[in-house]
Amino acid sequence: MPLYRMLEDALGPVRQSTLAERGVKERADRQRLLRDRIEILLPDAFVLAEEFGDWEDARRRIDLLCLDKNASLIVVELKRGSTGSHMELQALRYAAMVSTMTFDQAVEAHSHYLARLGREGNARERLLKFLGRESADESEFGQEVRIVLVSEDFGKELTTAVLWLNRRDLDITCVRLLSYDLDGSHLVQLERIIPLPEAAEYQSKLREKEQESRRAQAQNCEAPAELLEAVAAYDPIAREGFETTGRAWNYRQIRPPDWSDPIGTHYEFLYASGKHLGVELHIERARARLVADVLRPLAGRMLGEAPEPLQWDPSWSGGKGRLTCRLPLNTPPEVAAKAMHALIALTHDVVTQRLNGLASGGDEDE
Repeated sequence: MPLYRMLEDALGPVRQSTLAERGVKERADRQRLLRDRIEILLPDAFVLAEEFGDWEDARRRIDLLCLDKNASLIVVELKRGSTGSHMELQALRYAAMVSTMTFDQAVEAHSHYLARLGREGNARERLLKFLGRESADESEFGQEVRIVLVSEDFGKELTTAVLWLNRRDLDITCVRLLSYDLDGSHLVQLERIIPLPEAAEYQSKLREKEQESRRAQAQNCEAPAELLEAVAAYDPIAREGFETTGRAWNYRQIRPPDWSDPIGTHYEFLYASGKHLGVELHIERARARLVADVLRPLAGRMLGEAPEPLQWDPSWSGGKGRLTCRLPLNTPPEVAAKAMHALIALTHDVVTQRLNGLASGGDEDE
């Protein structure tokens, strides 16, 4: 879309240029500038490495390898030119290559990155601080790999391929980098074209729904015994209106009757495939983020006979957060049931007060 300057009695077009015309080099200029201000391209992202190529074919290197708050890896590929030709195929190869990266390997890569730039800091501590965690959890690191493509423009073949791939559970973002000349100054604009900003959240939820549907089919719609037994032990002791609901194969929600559904906050038994059973309180809408203020201090509290304390997970649902107690899968069902009962007793009243304040305060979703 053209850019105009507002004059006294007219709109004057701002001349669009190219990076080549301005002498901008792909790595020496653009990559360096985006690396040092990654938040412009990716809010809430952390640069793990630049020119990462820790595999046998050292000729292939990822322009920028980043991490998000959900501990997902992000492959960022930058191209200077008019079509971004074939960059999606290159990025797919890179995403496959780093998909097995462990937390310790990420620490090593970031340590090399800091040393190459001459920057001080403990790589492990920097990663843990960014993720908001005290220790690493390999089972949750790098479970997803996102791709971000940055180019001056994208050809129809590439955008068609990206849209098709995103429909098949990949997460690829295309960002157009536009260049302008204005009174001797060089202006640049980053414009996300896939997915469109206003459709991003919807498409993310649709992708999650489709994934859940396929998982349910793969499981023949049979929930795991650990989840069903915990629910069977909990529902008879639940307060009226606090019984579990839903038929998803890996979770059952509890929606208190005095919490309005649009707020997006609920309790949940969550089965993490082959890992643990979670007794949790979720924040899943931006409007309810202030609820985190009353939940975060509860980390470390014990719930009845549960063997593990409560944890605050700031990365849940795109950084909105959850309070979780993770139970080993061999935990007796009655212990899980009592843990949920204790979680509700501990949090319901204070959360209700905060939600009532949000409902009357007119806060808008982000």
